[in-house]
Amino acid sequence: MSESTAREVWRAVLGALQLQLPRPTFETWLKLTEGVAYDDHVFVVEAPNSFAVEWLERRMYHAL
Repeated sequence: MSESTAREVWRAVLGALQLQLPRPTFETWLKLTEGVAYDDHVFVVEAPNSFAVEWLERRMYHAL
């Protein structure tokens, strides 16, 4: 999957999550993330900092 396709897919995921999550949660933890790659059944998401990565891994891993 190309980087631009990964970004498009992630934008669609964010759209769905925005409807499901409380606004403050989405704004704080997901709004600034980006889909950057998909390889070997792994979707790679970039987050703005390590604290956000840790939060997403703990709280959103199974939902994503």
